[in-house]
Amino acid sequence: MTDRRAELRATIAAAYDSLASTLDGIGADEWRRPSPNEGWTAKDTLAHLTTIDERIRGMVRSALDGSATQVEDIDVFNARKVEERHAWSVAQLRAELEQQRATSLALFDRTGADDLDRPFEHPRRGRVTVEQLWRIIPNHIAAHLRDIEAARAGA
Repeated sequence: MTDRRAELRATIAAAYDSLASTLDGIGADEWRRPSPNEGWTAKDTLAHLTTIDERIRGMVRSALDGSATQVEDIDVFNARKVEERHAWSVAQLRAELEQQRATSLALFDRTGADDLDRPFEHPRRGRVTVEQLWRIIPNHIAAHLRDIEAARAGA
C-alpha cells in the first residue's frame, strides 16, 4: 500500500474507532435526545451513519468501472434509510455499522493507488476523485459524531 493509500485507510479506520469509542459510553436515555439535525435524535443520527457508506461505495464502484450511476437525492435517501431503521435497536444499528465498516474497508483494499485519482461526477460536489470520495467517510463520521456528542450534552 502506498503512503497515500495507507494514510487514507488509517484515517477511515480511525474515524470508525473514534465513533465506536464514543458510542460505547452512551446511555439508553441519551439515544432519545434530539440532535442538531432537525427531527433526528442521537439514535437517528447513528442510523444515518450506518447507511452512508453504501452510497459512497456505489459512487466509488462507478468511478472504478466507469459505469453510470443513478444517485438518489441525498435528502430523500437519508430520510428513507433513517425511517427504515427507526424501530431498530442500538445493538442492531451498531452491528450494521460494523458490517458497513468491513465492507467499505474491503472495497478500499481493492482500490489501487492509481485509482485514487480517477474522476467521478458527484451529484452535489461536482467533479471529484476517488480519493475525495473515500475522504467523505471520515469527514462525515466526524461531523455526525459531533452531533451525537451535542445531543448527549443536551445542546
